[in-house]
Amino acid sequence: MYTTREQFDPDLDYAPGSYSKLPSEVNCYNMYCSSCHGSFYLDKDFYEQIVNAMERGLDNPFVCEECQDEIDELDQMHPH
Repeated sequence: MYTTREQFDPDLDYAPGSYSKLPSEVNCYNMYCSSCHGSFYLDKDFYEQIVNAMERGLDNPFVCEECQDEIDELDQMHPH
């Protein structure tokens, strides 16, 4: 499960990646949620995608699932 803030650059195609709150053999790269600033551990491919986006000048596009659910809920309540 993963979420990115695609609205920063809708042309970017983020492939599915995995993350967890605790490090594991696969999810061993630390990243912070740009919304709640919680610490998460991403797999290598997902981490590299996020870092590449930030190197191109984007803000951290990683948003944890809990924060994304809240964002989606607010968007439904207050459509643009």
